[in-house]
Amino acid sequence: MSSEEGWAEVVLPFTVQPPGGTGPGEITLVLDENASVHERSAELTVGGNVFLITQAGMVPEYALSQEALSADASGDALTLTLTAVPADAPWEIAELPDWVSVSQASGTGSAELTFTFGENASVSDRSAAISIAAEELSLEQAGMVPEYALSQESLSAGAAGGALGVTLTAVPPDAPWQVANLPDWISISQAGGTGSAELTFTFAENASVSSRSAAVAVAGQTLSLEQAGMVPEYALSQEAVTIGFAGGELAIDLTATPSDAPWQVLDVPDWLMLTSASSGTGSTAVRFEVPENPSQSERSAQIGIAGLELLVLQHGAPPPSIFEDSEGTIDLGEGWKANALGYWYDAFFPIVYAFAIGDWLYIVGESEEIYYFWAMTEGFWGYTGASLYPFYLALTGARAGEWVEIALDDGGE
Repeated sequence: MSSEEGWAEVVLPFTVQPPGGTGPGEITLVLDENASVHERSAELTVGGNVFLITQAGMVPEYALSQEALSADASGDALTLTLTAVPADAPWEIAELPDWVSVSQASGTGSAELTFTFGENASVSDRSAAISIAAEELSLEQAGMVPEYALSQESLSAGAAGGALGVTLTAVPPDAPWQVANLPDWISISQAGGTGSAELTFTFAENASVSSRSAAVAVAGQTLSLEQAGMVPEYALSQEAVTIGFAGGELAIDLTATPSDAPWQVLDVPDWLMLTSASSGTGSTAVRFEVPENPSQSERSAQIGIAGLELLVLQHGAPPPSIFEDSEGTIDLGEGWKANALGYWYDAFFPIVYAFAIGDWLYIVGESEEIYYFWAMTEGFWGYTGASLYPFYLALTGARAGEWVEIALDDGGE
C-alpha cells in the first residue's frame, strides 16, 4: 500500500518503524523469526516505491536418539526418535536394506520411527548403514546360532567291516560343520560342509580278535563308532597221536587266526612235559617231551589246546621176552606162534624178545629195532627205525593154534 502524500501503514511479516509519516525519513524494518525452512517475501511500498523484502528460511537441524540399532537373529521391532527443527523440516530415509522395514520412510518435523527386522535365516551377521535426513544410522543383526542333530548316537559294525549311514540335520542351511577325530580304520563320504547331509561311514575289516571303538565329533555332536573283533579260529595238525612206550618228542602244529588269537594249553598230565609255551597268540608249534612208560599198561591224556582236544596215547612197556634162552618154536599167545630166529637178508638173526597185543605182533631184533606185524594174510609194509622196509609175513594157516613163520627180506620172496 502506498500514499502519495507520505508514509502509509502496511501489514507485513515484519514491523516497520515508524509505520508511516511524511517527508524524508529513515524506515527500520524489524523482521520476526522465520520458523520455517521455507524462504518468505513481501512487498513494501513507501512513497509510491515498491520494495521486495525477502527472508530466508531456517536451516533445518536433525538429530537421532541413537546411532545404531541391533537385533538378534529372530528379528525385532526397534524404535528411535528423530528430532527435526523446525517443524516443517523435511526428511527421508535412504538405502534401507530389504531385510528391514520402517514405519515411516519420509516426512517433516520430528517423528518416532520403528524399524522392524526380519528373521535372519543365516549363521552370518548382517549390517547396513542408512541415512535419515543426512544423519547416519547403523543397522546390525546377529546371525542364527546353528543347531545340529544326528539321527543316531552310535554305529556298530562287525569284524568284516561295511558301510553304515547317519543323517546330520543342520539348521540353518548354511550352518557349517566338519567331522573330527576320525580313526584311520574308518573313512567317510564327506568330512565337512554346510547344511544337512547324509553321511556314510565305511569300516575296514578288523583283523584282530579285539573290538575297537572311537568317538568322533560331527558338527560338535559326539558319534560313537564301534567294531567287533574277529571270532578266532583254531586247528590242530593232529587230533590224536600214538607214542611208543619208549617215549620221545611230540610236536603239534596249532593254526590260530587272526595273528593275535589267544590260546592256552590245559590239562597236561604229570607224565607229559610241555616244553613250549603254555599260552600265547597266533599260530605256533606245541611241543611235548614224552618219557618212557614204565608200566605195561597203556596210558592216555586228553589235552586242551585253544579249546580243541588232543588225544595222546602211549603204549605200555613190553612184557618180558618169551624168546629168552629159547631156540625152538614159541607160542606168543593170542593165536600167534613164531620161530625163535628171524630171517633178514638171507641171514637169521636172534630175536631178543617178542610179544603180542591184540592183532599186533611186536618183535625186537638183536639191534633193538622194533618190527610191528599186523595179522593179515598178504605182504605189507613194516616199520623199522626211521626207515620203511618191505616185509613179508607168511601164515601157514589160520592164526589160532597155527604156526607163523616170520621172514624179513627186501622183496617178500
